[in-house]
Amino acid sequence: MSASAAPRVSIVTCTYNAAPLVGATLRALLAQTWRDFELIVVDDASSDGTADAVAALGDPRIRLIRNARNVGVAAARNIGMDAARGEYLFANDHDDVSLPMRVARQVAFLDRHPEVLLVATGTYTLEGERRRADPQPPATHALIRWKLMTQNPICHSTLAMRLPRLRALALRYDPACDFGDDFELCHRIAAAGPVAAIPDRLVLYRLHASNASRLHAERM
Repeated sequence: MSASAAPRVSIVTCTYNAAPLVGATLRALLAQTWRDFELIVVDDASSDGTADAVAALGDPRIRLIRNARNVGVAAARNIGMDAARGEYLFANDHDDVSLPMRVARQVAFLDRHPEVLLVATGTYTLEGERRRADPQPPATHALIRWKLMTQNPICHSTLAMRLPRLRALALRYDPACDFGDDFELCHRIAAAGPVAAIPDRLVLYRLHASNASRLHAERM
């Protein structure tokens, strides 16, 4: 991919004080079998060595955006979305690990199903060195919408979305719903058009003491 050519895929990773974890996350993305992508990392004014850990990877596909002040999860994700140039927008949180075929499988699905706005995948939970298979997400639009009424059946780090359609529909993360912003956005995307899930586990959801789902469970 030349410096001026837009990639087909934009991957957005937002991070805050994640120096011990972000390197492994980004290396897994750089090792994807699908190569035509940009990796946008939005550092939300980290006070540790997060930005240095990102810069140390030295890959030209990485675009590091450093916020001058901490703006919060949803606003940081919107900054990454606004910077994205690709046809497909992939989400990957700073502590989760995408398996090598993830991007290729989701690109192929979206290419085959031009009506679908969003496709997710299954996950494994990774706690230390132990990997546990999680329940598969619902495979159909109707089941995903039904599940969304009571819980979030799809992991944010598995999302791949059709970016021009999201922009045309003004679908963005809502800063008023910080730490539940992905759940809320999935509701609105599913109301706007078809969503789906691939019945394969292509992301490792890393479980650790600093998970937002643990620290902010009541707000979420």
